[in-house]
Amino acid sequence: GVSLLMEEAVVSTQSTGMIRWLLPTLLLLVESVQADLAPHETFESHSFFPEWLLSLIQNLCTYGLVIVPGALAIRWIKQTNYIEKINPGGPLYKIILSCVYGKQDIASDDVEKGIDGVSTSAAEPKTTGQVKKLILCVVGLQCSYLMWGYLQEKIMITKYGDLQFKDSQFLVFMNRILALAMVSGYVTVFTQPAHKTPLYKYSFSSFSNIMSSWCQYEALKYVSFPTQVICKASKTMAVIIMGKVVSAKKFPAYEYVCAALIFVGVSVFLLWNPQEAEKNYTAETTFSGLIILLGYIIFDSFTSNWQGELYTTYKMSSYQCMLGTNIFSSLFTGVSLLMEGLKQWYQRRVRALLQSGPLPKQPRSGL
Repeated sequence: GVSLLMEEAVVSTQSTGMIRWLLPTLLLLVESVQADLAPHETFESHSFFPEWLLSLIQNLCTYGLVIVPGALAIRWIKQTNYIEKINPGGPLYKIILSCVYGKQDIASDDVEKGIDGVSTSAAEPKTTGQVKKLILCVVGLQCSYLMWGYLQEKIMITKYGDLQFKDSQFLVFMNRILALAMVSGYVTVFTQPAHKTPLYKYSFSSFSNIMSSWCQYEALKYVSFPTQVICKASKTMAVIIMGKVVSAKKFPAYEYVCAALIFVGVSVFLLWNPQEAEKNYTAETTFSGLIILLGYIIFDSFTSNWQGELYTTYKMSSYQCMLGTNIFSSLFTGVSLLMEGLKQWYQRRVRALLQSGPLPKQPRSGL
């Protein structure tokens, strides 16, 4: 009996050893497809599998780890009316109410406040203070965008020795986590209007926002920042279409014509600008930049229209909207980076395992 048990143990050990070698080998074969795309190579080197497309697919898959379970949970809660089956005073009830339904029992007087928590029941006269605030906001916005554009292009195109920064996802995460920290401090210190927006509705604008930011960073690998800024001018058509889809807005025909002409003009400039040729951008890389910028325009247009619809419906403040959006943005990008880190950690373990040599054979017992 002891001899039989020992033989079964040896067979089990050998089988485990085979699995231990076969599985990592298959994983390395899959990894080699991505390894063919070196960090410094671009679209024209591997036209069938562009680097940005692989990165996009990976990001969408990791976002799905959060979006799909969340969507299924919300759908199940609404279909089963689960909130009616739990204690109304319990913490679970409050969480579900805030995340899925919103606080519908808030008095209308608490909700009828403008974007920054100021009552909008009566039109306020234009005072000198408001004009100064407008000028300050305009100057601050322009300065912030100029600095942001300069720094993001510098980060994405600067070579640090033999290396170049390539992880657009990390830049999006850092942007969102810092914004979340700042707006959290602001809403803690300053009084905000009563909030009744279902939290899950911020996830729509959050997803489109991080996708537009990712496209914006990724496009800098293929086109220059001035070209990117000019291309953003063609966002008019996308904004009109998204406004019609999201909010059922109506626009006169001449606005469609103007938006279409702007889009065509910018596309021609992007593909045949001689300044880009001087920077050694090939037709393939410029075309990739155009595709990525098109994604940016679509996602960014949805973000503004969706947030505008939330403002109209729920009358929350801009800081509350920023807080809700950045909570989901930090969650999406954080999970994506975590999964990427786990993948790299496992790949290192696989390499170390393969380099450690074969497992020693277990001698058979004489029992």
